[in-house]
Amino acid sequence: MLVLESDEATQYRDLVNIVENQRLVDIVQNIVYEANKYFEGKVNAKLNLTLLDHLNFALERQKNNIIMNYPFLGELKFIYPKEYEFSRKAYEYLNAELKDFTKFDEAELGFLVLHIHAAVTDAKVSKVLMNNEIMYKCAEILESNMNEKIDRNSIYYSRFTKHLEYAIQRYKNGIKLQNILLTSIKETCKEDYKIALEINSFLKGKYHIDLDENEIGYLTLHIYNLRNRKNQY
Repeated sequence: MLVLESDEATQYRDLVNIVENQRLVDIVQNIVYEANKYFEGKVNAKLNLTLLDHLNFALERQKNNIIMNYPFLGELKFIYPKEYEFSRKAYEYLNAELKDFTKFDEAELGFLVLHIHAAVTDAKVSKVLMNNEIMYKCAEILESNMNEKIDRNSIYYSRFTKHLEYAIQRYKNGIKLQNILLTSIKETCKEDYKIALEINSFLKGKYHIDLDENEIGYLTLHIYNLRNRKNQY
């Protein structure tokens, strides 16, 4: 088992003592162990605590017939493909081990992905959840403007979501990029620039994220490539 900090170790011991189904403790330790191998030692030890706490609470919800939906599950498969692949196996293992006791629905797979990604990137689950929601909502804006469904398997969509994720990170860290093509982009990709402005307006209104013109210009290129299926950037 990965080593927890002293205060986290105390929380973990307290949690283990109140877990109703003690089999869950071993299951979570096995998942964390395999995750650390799969992600080459990059998993935060706190996953032992956060995942056990989440799954223990999930079992309580199941017992009380409380259903939790996760509307952004489909997005996770394309935003975090490696985490999704591992979490799918962990989800199947979890259900197999607890088959005589309960069965988790597909929504739980989404929460597993969030916890795994948070542990790998050393981020808070709430932050990962917000990023996933942002990508989902921005994809809806794109689809509304395109009047068609986006192919989420395409390299263009993958590049769009990754750029947007990094653009938001740069904004929060106060990092600015220069875009010497900005004037040309605004002239030649007018419709795409308009969509990029709409996305930024949404980010600003709901999440207080306001990308500058340079970032919006780069985002425009990804939208252009996505809409036209052209590999120019």
